[in-house]
Amino acid sequence: MSTSIIDADGKYAAAPLPYASDALEPVIDARTVERHYNFHHKPAVAAANKAEEALAKARCTDDFVLVKHHEKELAFQLSSHILHTVY
Repeated sequence: MSTSIIDADGKYAAAPLPYASDALEPVIDARTVERHYNFHHKPAVAAANKAEEALAKARCTDDFVLVKHHEKELAFQLSSHILHTVY
């Protein structure tokens, strides 16, 4: 099982689930697992990457107006990604 939160390019990435979608039944049904992974975990990864890119752009252009916003977004989305990876 891989618990890496980044891919070979250094971008945040959601690893495939290490178990079948129905492995948690009857406690958590397959549909819930799939939806949670596809509509919660993966979007958090995409948003973390977007915030990281926005911070890099701000540094390159010396445009620091939204840095605090992007830092908070990165912290929120990346923590979501890490917690989902551990789960």
